[in-house]
Amino acid sequence: GRGRIQRQGPEFVDEAGEPIKLWGINADMPHTEDLMEQQAQLYAHMGINLVRNHTVQSMINGSDGIDADALDQYDLWFSILREAGVYVQWSVFYPHRISESDGYALYDDLSSGSTSGLVTVFPELQALEWAYLEPLLAHTNPYTGLTYAEDPALAIIEMRNEDSVFWHAPLNG
Repeated sequence: GRGRIQRQGPEFVDEAGEPIKLWGINADMPHTEDLMEQQAQLYAHMGINLVRNHTVQSMINGSDGIDADALDQYDLWFSILREAGVYVQWSVFYPHRISESDGYALYDDLSSGSTSGLVTVFPELQALEWAYLEPLLAHTNPYTGLTYAEDPALAIIEMRNEDSVFWHAPLNG
């Protein structure tokens, strides 16, 4: 890869100060390492240098939060994309689903734990998103040896996708 991307005036530049343009697509995680390799090589060959993972939470969660096996598969995929020179954008939540054990006082008023529409105006729900994201950023990817917070291949973190009080819940119905 070209290292950490930074803004310099109206442009984005890599660690060497060279201008970089990102050309990206949404991408789902393939089911096998071989397919991950093929996908990364195809993207690099086509000039795609950014993939958006929508949503990271749905890719790595099990029934009780982050699933260790799913996270390991994700770590592998991320490292393969990184090695091919492809940056990653995390679309972390849509919507963020919490459980009763998260301790949100109004949990019973949510639709199956969905914070959709409400998270933009309730700091308590925003704090639960950060409580989910912070350990993930601190997680060391065993395939790269870096935490996601340290890894320059993680180019963008999108906390919320199409989620506000004006989008679907809670104003529908």
